[in-house]
Amino acid sequence: MGFDREATQYNCGCYYEYFSHDFFNYSKDHQFHNVCGKHNTHKFAMEEQHKEQQGKQIIEQASYVLSQKMKPDKVIHFLRIKNVLSKKEENNLLEITSERQRAKELLSVLANSTKPSYQQLRIALIKANQSDLLKYLNEGSTTEEEGDITTAYEGKCFLHLQGDTHVVAKEYKNQMYIHIRNYDHTGPRHFPTKQGVALTPSRWLLLEMKKGNIREQYQKSIEGKLEDEVVMHLGGGVYVTINPKFPTIDIRHFWKPQDSDKPVATKREIVLTKTKWERLCLVMEMIRDFIPELDKACIC
Repeated sequence: MGFDREATQYNCGCYYEYFSHDFFNYSKDHQFHNVCGKHNTHKFAMEEQHKEQQGKQIIEQASYVLSQKMKPDKVIHFLRIKNVLSKKEENNLLEITSERQRAKELLSVLANSTKPSYQQLRIALIKANQSDLLKYLNEGSTTEEEGDITTAYEGKCFLHLQGDTHVVAKEYKNQMYIHIRNYDHTGPRHFPTKQGVALTPSRWLLLEMKKGNIREQYQKSIEGKLEDEVVMHLGGGVYVTINPKFPTIDIRHFWKPQDSDKPVATKREIVLTKTKWERLCLVMEMIRDFIPELDKACIC
């Protein structure tokens, strides 16, 4: 009996190849192909697909009540803009004369789609001023509370990375800040802790610009190929550091004493694990849905 080459395919296009035998898998010869460009590892692609499958089950379970309450036209429009729906699917839905039936068919299309649709449906409901319907799309295991999502959206966004860490955008003294911060979940609300950083739009854009270099240096650190600490400046007193001794990415505020030329690290920082960093990169792709002002911001 010989070995057969098999592959695990994900909806995003990524796939994982390996040799298999009738009685066992030969794990020494395997390779993950990051086709969509969003998943650096087989594990991350698998987690994201599992989460999306759970989301589609939630859509199915909520279909009856949503079809009774949802105003579908604006939701359909937004999902088309985000390429969750094709032009043909949009036209077919809009040809349905009954609003209730149109909403029901939309939810059926999303539940059976191979494209990521759960989170996009949630964003579409917010965009369509129907955030009161988010409670019907509640994930049983989520750390987000629907009240926090709605309130945070009104203050721009509240996006979950992992554990207690969220990306939050709010204004302070007429200045927009994008926080990457740990939140304390006490009772039905989330409260910000001091563990985090606040970035102006300019510094967020620099973080996006340096994303590829950060990913490259971080991968070297994980593989043990990074010899010295890497420091990248995001403007002001904010720096990204990657230390070969620790498998994390550290974003931290520094300050410069008057009697020293060397900046000193403060306790205002956020430490990102591999999963948090990968999900932060995904947030970078969707955050303009919440903060369109970023398109007009400039790096200075």
